[in-house]
This record gives sequence, structure tokens and C-alpha cells, in this order.
Amino acid sequence: MLTSLQVMGLNGWAHEFLAKNNESSMVHDEIAGLADNRYPLHTYYCLEGRVLVEVVQAEVWNSGPICFIALQEDGEWVSESVWSQDEIDLLVDHET
Repeated sequence: MLTSLQVMGLNGWAHEFLAKNNESSMVHDEIAGLADNRYPLHTYYCLEGRVLVEVVQAEVWNSGPICFIALQEDGEWVSESVWSQDEIDLLVDHET
């Protein structure tokens, strides 16, 4: 059976970093799922002047799309925010 869009979002490091450093944010894009199921992607403006952008790092199919979000700065992945393949596999297996 087809299910709606699932978004795992940012990893723990990214959440902690943004909780401490984010000054403001704005929606720059969205992931469209089935029907009205949408997930906004944000640009974050941090206290020290960094601009971090949420980007889909990986999309895995398991009865529907599962999206993993990570941060980019100047078009490069912020390495601490990137989901490892083991983390993705574990979470996808848990969803089945």
C-alpha cells in the first residue's frame, strides 16, 4: 500500500547546532508528497553569520518516499549534519 511522504528531517547534531546558533530562518523550498502532504525546507541565518540551507540528502523508497535532510553551506555539505548510510538503513528498516 502506498503511504504518504515521510521526512526524517535533520539529524541530532543539526538540531542541537541550530538550537544554539540560529537567529532566524525562512522557507526556501518544499518537498511535495501525495495530496496536500508537504514539508518545508528552510534557510537558517546563524548568529556568527553562517547561512545554512536544508537540502534533501537522500530519498529512500519504502512503501513511499522517506526523505533525509541535511545542511549545506555555500553548496557544500556540513559534514556533521549528514546522515550516515548505517543511520539511514537502521531508520528505514525500523519503518517497515
